[in-house]
Parts: sequence; C-alpha cells; structure tokens
Amino acid sequence: MSAISVAILEEIGFEGLDGITFEALWKRLQERDCFYDHENFYETVWQYILKNDIIYFYQLPEERKPIKIRDRMDEADEEDSK
Repeated sequence: MSAISVAILEEIGFEGLDGITFEALWKRLQERDCFYDHENFYETVWQYILKNDIIYFYQLPEERKPIKIRDRMDEADEEDSK
C-alpha cells in the first residue's frame, strides 16, 4: 500500500462513522506536505477512492460547516503535559 493510500484511509478513518466530506479530505491531505506537492495529486486521490471497495459514498441531508484544521500534535502535547 502506498503512502498516499495510507494517508487517504487514515484521514477518512479519523472522522469516524460520520465520514468526511471531499472538502475536508482535501484540506487534511494538504496538511501532509509531502503529498500535496505530488504531481496529479487530486487525480491520484480520486482514482484511489473510486477503486477502493471499502469506501462508501453517501449524500448528506444537510451541508456541513467548513472545517477548521487544527494540529493534532498540539492536542497530543497538551495531553502529555497533564
């Protein structure tokens, strides 16, 4: 499994049972600097998602609010300092 495919599955999985919107997935993957500069980044991500039979698509009954990206490592550091 490639590093990009692992990152895609991790970011989708981090959202739990509610899933993730495409907007949020793009933003989260962009935070992983080593992937965003990849040539044909969006096409690679999209093709992986379409071909993966464990990823399901659902239409949301209401549009979600735009996400705010926060650094997960900051939260981990706060927990460690307690």
